[in-house]
Amino acid sequence: MTVYIVIAVFKSAPTLRQEKEYPALEWFRAPTVACGGNWTGFGNEMVVLKNARILNTSAFAVPCTGEIPKYHFRYSEEGPLDEWLANLIRVDSHLSKQLRRQLTPTFVIQRIEAFNLYHTLCEWFNVYMVSKLLHLDASKVDIVFLDHRPKSPLDETWQVLFGTVYFVDKIDFNIVYNTLIWNIIGSNSPLNFHNLQSVPFLEEFRAYFLTSFGLQSKSAFDCNRLNVTIILRRDYMTLLERKENFNGGPVHRKIQNEEDMVTSVQKVFTAARVATVFLERLTMAEQLGVITQTDVLLGMHGAGMTHVLFLPKHAVTIEFFPSYWGVLRNFKTIANWRGMKYFGWKNKDEHNEYEDFYTRIPPEIVEKYSTAAYRHLCKSS
Repeated sequence: MTVYIVIAVFKSAPTLRQEKEYPALEWFRAPTVACGGNWTGFGNEMVVLKNARILNTSAFAVPCTGEIPKYHFRYSEEGPLDEWLANLIRVDSHLSKQLRRQLTPTFVIQRIEAFNLYHTLCEWFNVYMVSKLLHLDASKVDIVFLDHRPKSPLDETWQVLFGTVYFVDKIDFNIVYNTLIWNIIGSNSPLNFHNLQSVPFLEEFRAYFLTSFGLQSKSAFDCNRLNVTIILRRDYMTLLERKENFNGGPVHRKIQNEEDMVTSVQKVFTAARVATVFLERLTMAEQLGVITQTDVLLGMHGAGMTHVLFLPKHAVTIEFFPSYWGVLRNFKTIANWRGMKYFGWKNKDEHNEYEDFYTRIPPEIVEKYSTAAYRHLCKSS
């Protein structure tokens, strides 16, 4: 007979991380182990279950005759791990001979933002980093999504980067997983902590990502044949989740004078190929194909600027902010981690702000930062 016991959970206030070094290695030196090794917590950020089952979208079971220590997860934003721990069930034995075993290490993830490239990148990086720390091959781990997000253009990338991807409506709940991982939530990714001096495995992850798509980054540049890419934004409402989050309203942070910007860039980069791109209209492979050959990237703050991670090492990033938007450090920090040149400008003149969240970028500003980018790349010219 199988006995089910619901585990009592003791929660405390989440703790915000302030470290300048990401302490992942510390978690693995001193994990919290329970249930004879079937439950192991790492740094109050993630858990590895052994011989476990998924019972439904928020409940799991592990063989356990002892108690699990009091435990809490460190995050200040929404995340499922506290709920999963509250619903965790200890069993005497649930390894029925009739149940199939999943030998492939499997990450269970409840996505918070399935359509945003930056937040999804944090999830991808977390899977890669934890795979490295657990000595797993990231390309061979499976993913189970315990959420009901609408289909996303980013879904295909999960399948390119990792093993088999299972969606909640396709899960077989009668499976015993040899290794089941409650992963670090996306908002707690080291990519999202901008006070860190460095991030473990960052360049390895970048190389892994590009190799997964069969791509290589541009390794050299010629100041007489530079590629300058300007990211543009439009009011796109093709994604159901975006409609729900923004009530069908216009996209923020659009450039009001796009033609002026192109002309201003061309004044400085007279011998360059200057191109504009709408990233949401391209597949991930197409986006990476553009970005990996880009020497100078310009754009308004937005998820598309996440591609600073995939720019060649020598590339320069120029990021613009409207007056109504804070100057966020996301992409400047990634550039700094990679040792790349970054320029940022925020509008302070309300006359440059237009209806429907269009911002005019003064041509002299574009010329100023384009000139700085050119001089950085071509000092000897």
